[in-house]
Amino acid sequence: MILLIDNFDSFTFNLAQILLGDGEDLRVLRNDRPEILDLAKRPDLSGVIVSPGPGRPENAGLCLRFLDLLPAAVPVLGVCLGHQALGLWAGAEVRRAEHIMHGKDSAVAHEGTGIFAGIPNPTRVARYHSLLVCPGPDTPFRITARTDRDEVMALEFSD
Repeated sequence: MILLIDNFDSFTFNLAQILLGDGEDLRVLRNDRPEILDLAKRPDLSGVIVSPGPGRPENAGLCLRFLDLLPAAVPVLGVCLGHQALGLWAGAEVRRAEHIMHGKDSAVAHEGTGIFAGIPNPTRVARYHSLLVCPGPDTPFRITARTDRDEVMALEFSD
């Protein structure tokens, strides 16, 4: 089963349609539903997507508590607010961007592995956010994609 945590954003259902089209066993729950905490320990949980949403990651319902409970072996994809929540959970700061990117595109350079395998490098991406993940010296992830302004666009935790 894949859990899609809905941070009250309509894009969540675009993600759900993609997963359902691939035949995935999908459960969609809002970030304030206590049952997401129980799902963190389910043995059949094969992956988690933390959706986009409004606001700051520290105010994203139960997302951070959920990540505390989730076994490290379960893969997690964070999109926009979900990406920021993962960064904050791992000890990075989430700061207001110097250049707000609402409905703008940017060139993003990436490592060409994982979710970026087969994607042109650099690639142009649509952006809609005003917050950025800013890692510190001890954050336990590596940056896998950045803008030409050195803004973190993707991060990956080691196994």
